[in-house]
Amino acid sequence: MGPDGQQKRQRLDLSGNIPVAPSGGSQAFQGPPQPGLTQGSQSDGQWVWHAEVANPDGGQGTWVWSPATLQATYQAAPPPFQQQGWGPPHSGGALAHPGSSYGGTHSAVPPPGTPTQPAPHAGAYLSGPGAGGPIGGMPGPPQYHQPVAYYPHPHPPHPFFHPHPPPPPHHHMPPFPPGQFGPPAPHFLDQPRSQGYAQGQTSSYPGHPPRGQSTGLQPPGQGRGGGRSGGGGGRGGGGGGPRRTLDPAAMAAIEINKRMTGARDAGAILDIVQTESDRFDTICLATAMHKLANMRGAPNLHSQIVTSPAFHKLKALMLQRKTESSCRNISNTLWSLAKMNHHPGEEFMQAYAEENAKKAGDGNSQNTANSLWAFATLGYHPGNAVLDALTETVLAKLPEFTAQNISNTLLSYAKLEYNPGPEVVTALAKETATKISTFSPQAMSNSLWALSKLEIEDHQLLEAIGAEVRKHIWEFNCQNLANTIWAFANLGINPGPDLLTDIAGAAIHRLPEFSPQNLSNTLWAFAKLETYHKELFDLGTLHALRIIHTLQPQTMANILWSFAALGVCPDPAFIQALSPQVLRQLEEFSPQNLSNTVWALATLYNFEPVKELHKPMTVELCRETYRRLTDAKLATTYSRQHLSNTIWAIATLGYDPGRKVMETLGLAQSMRVESCSGQEMANTVWGFAKLGAYCAPLMAKVATESTARIQEYTSQNLSNLAWSFAKCTYQDDDLMRAIAQRSIEIKQDLSLQHLSNLLWAYATLKFTVPAFQTVMTQEVKHRLQTDTFNLQQISNMTWSLAVLEALDEEAWDLFIEALRPDVLGMPTSEIPDEALSQVFQALMLMQVTKPDGKWDIPDELRMGGRKSWLSNTKNVTISEFHSEVSRMLSSMGINHEFEHLTEDRLFSVDIALSDEKIALEADGPHHFTANTLQPLADMYWRRTLLHARGWRVVSVPFYHWAGAEDEDRRALLRRLLAEVRAEPVPRGPDRGRTTEPEQKAGCPGLEPQAAGCPGLEPQAAGCPGLEPQAAGCPGLEPQAAGCPGLEPQAAGCPGLEPQAAGCPGLEPQAAGCPGLEPQAAGGAPEQQEAGRQPREAEGTS
Repeated sequence: MGPDGQQKRQRLDLSGNIPVAPSGGSQAFQGPPQPGLTQGSQSDGQWVWHAEVANPDGGQGTWVWSPATLQATYQAAPPPFQQQGWGPPHSGGALAHPGSSYGGTHSAVPPPGTPTQPAPHAGAYLSGPGAGGPIGGMPGPPQYHQPVAYYPHPHPPHPFFHPHPPPPPHHHMPPFPPGQFGPPAPHFLDQPRSQGYAQGQTSSYPGHPPRGQSTGLQPPGQGRGGGRSGGGGGRGGGGGGPRRTLDPAAMAAIEINKRMTGARDAGAILDIVQTESDRFDTICLATAMHKLANMRGAPNLHSQIVTSPAFHKLKALMLQRKTESSCRNISNTLWSLAKMNHHPGEEFMQAYAEENAKKAGDGNSQNTANSLWAFATLGYHPGNAVLDALTETVLAKLPEFTAQNISNTLLSYAKLEYNPGPEVVTALAKETATKISTFSPQAMSNSLWALSKLEIEDHQLLEAIGAEVRKHIWEFNCQNLANTIWAFANLGINPGPDLLTDIAGAAIHRLPEFSPQNLSNTLWAFAKLETYHKELFDLGTLHALRIIHTLQPQTMANILWSFAALGVCPDPAFIQALSPQVLRQLEEFSPQNLSNTVWALATLYNFEPVKELHKPMTVELCRETYRRLTDAKLATTYSRQHLSNTIWAIATLGYDPGRKVMETLGLAQSMRVESCSGQEMANTVWGFAKLGAYCAPLMAKVATESTARIQEYTSQNLSNLAWSFAKCTYQDDDLMRAIAQRSIEIKQDLSLQHLSNLLWAYATLKFTVPAFQTVMTQEVKHRLQTDTFNLQQISNMTWSLAVLEALDEEAWDLFIEALRPDVLGMPTSEIPDEALSQVFQALMLMQVTKPDGKWDIPDELRMGGRKSWLSNTKNVTISEFHSEVSRMLSSMGINHEFEHLTEDRLFSVDIALSDEKIALEADGPHHFTANTLQPLADMYWRRTLLHARGWRVVSVPFYHWAGAEDEDRRALLRRLLAEVRAEPVPRGPDRGRTTEPEQKAGCPGLEPQAAGCPGLEPQAAGCPGLEPQAAGCPGLEPQAAGCPGLEPQAAGCPGLEPQAAGCPGLEPQAAGCPGLEPQAAGGAPEQQEAGRQPREAEGTS
């Protein structure tokens, strides 16, 4: 207000007393004047009393300034409220004459003016914050006492809307003492600043001046909204130049906007849209949308609003007139749609996104943050061009950003998976660090969540946020706590024991309030950070038991995964209660939930409660997986990680689901091999090998892909890969050479178990790579002198090097030294038969292949080995194939003996022609490689040792026998016998030598086993085999649509809802769930991630 107008607005006294005017110029009247009474008539206009007009205090009756230029219009035609069909004005309205036929501006707020000041042009008076009184010296109206009167609502409400109760009668308000004034009268400009007439916005639809021309809303030459008398820049109009009269259309739009702003229910707004939208300007459109979004009522109120015909009409109008909207109105419209969780369609969003990009520079920081938030909340990616334009505005206006603006901007970038570039990221991080003390708990937790999703590892910033979190930790609600710890875990950054302890303490304090998702995300995060807080996990399990019937598939999977990742067994009561919940909701489990659950059970298998209780869950989890994989549509939802973890887990649990299930799993994974990591390929074939299953397409693709990507394999994955192919008897020459070369390159990284498994694999396949054998032998001899081998490793490596003909006297002596009772830690008599047999077989092979060598062995060890070998020889199994060969020989008149023992009784020959010392071996499929039908190691060493005893050996292979006619079989036998009879008779064994023992087909010494399992089994820390690894971990941690764990979800409201323009403070959050992001089908801890995110399940192989 200028120097000539330093008056404060006079609030009407409705108490029954005559108010005292604080400054001269107005006259006081007792009681309501008669309608039509005039006062203060001047050449430019006069004040006119209208009893039917709502006053600012909620009652009826007010003085209205009527400019002289409009008197003729008023006299020629009665005002709209006197015309037929016009009811009393809206109880929340503030203008007297909304009709287009009466276009003058009438102040609904009685301003205390000065009569001596010249009257302004019509429409110059605008009240609200910053207005302060009559513009340009308008004479003030008389003071009066007006009894309170309430009029019925002008439009019947919609049946599904629930209007708020009317305001309390104003006559209960106490009078203001003399010299004091009440607060400014309410005005649509004082409402949450959804739409700003005070910003000088104009419209250009028919009947309105075109854009860029003044309507009298704002005098030319003034800044935003004008100012008080004598200056520009503030709201509400003011000095700075001559004023223009608002045209009737603009006045109508202002009146409509006021009525919508004061509306108390959605029905009233929708009625206005339906009946009066032809008089809307763009501000009215945005106001209607914003008010509808802010309505509170029934839980499904917004869903009812967006399905109403009036709302569809509103959207169509907004789309039609998008180019007229300001940046602020565009931003508020997008915000409103997001607030109602309503996607208006691709056409609407694309049009508004493009318009938003064009006008982004005209908005303020709030507009930019709100637009980004709306796109993210609606799950609509407007394209990088739009986001780039908004990001330029972010960078330009960043110093103006509040804590909430920063938090919502980061959150939006994260949800839209948009990388704003290092410059913007650095600037946002710097601004966050500068203003971190102003961040609320929700803003802090959401910012952390966003930084985590954007993979911004700014340690200095994270440390600053962590310090601030500690200061306010007791102000954090459940979800803030869950999102905060999840964010650190997802980044793989341990915030330190102090913050972890504080978060655990606060979580324990609020544990009864934790939702299932908050609980699972918190436990997941602690597990991911490898931090076991016993009290938190114990009480968390009890809380989970209390709410067991509310647990969803992902929360169940993540809680179980958390215990498994830490190697801690949950309370048996929890496992027992969990099983029926899993079975009940099995069809709702995502592929990730299914694989994570079975992975966790496998990881915890060594604990007795799990060993006893896992079977029902494991069986049904496998059946559900099989059911989905046989459905073409559902099968596409499985990733290679889901399949790899499932195969690994059921193999670890020792559960064989049957040939059909394994074949289905193998074929499904074979189609995904190209995208598998080295560990996933190794884990997959390990599972098949462990269960004795075979899938040729899978093995072929893994062999090809592994050969090409062998450099990706770690020592453990390499060892498991070689062991699995040997166990499945699948030989790929290129792969075996690639493994050999890679093993030589990383020999120093190979553990004793790795060495043992690699050597066993090459020996089993009898695949020789001279350089590999030389290097591995030297490495073994070196390790024997520095490391401590276990019994299984010693026996396996002794046997393997002997079969590969790579064992020398030095290595032999070192192995025998390691088997001494005082070194081994057990007496020779307690060594298992399998180990003794392997050592004894190695001894016999070395005596035959290198007879000049010195192969000393203690008598007790040698005799123990011989005894074990003899016991194996007695366990003879006669196959159907074996019997058929014998019957065919009999039909040919050839005398033979069945299971003939050699002279030293160490070998049992399948079929012997004793007179000629010819041994016929009926060799089934397990004596050959599965893909190339090459003889395996057992055929080599058996033939070698029988030759040493003077026997000529002929093999009758199954692949020539099966399916052949009898005559063909006889021809085969005649040909094979002719060939073997043509061979020279081998020398018999040297006298005095230890006769070589025999082991039956299918038992080539001891297969390497890790804790009872051949190959490297994934097992708990401290055991040989795969331990769970971080970052790329075996078996992969649980994930939710790219996000670890469950991602933060909330009823459509991720993190802080942005404020509507001009709306201070945080928007109300969804009940109990601030910052929670809706989880994608299948988190983390998207994770799931608190905050999907929770991400992966760790398995090993």
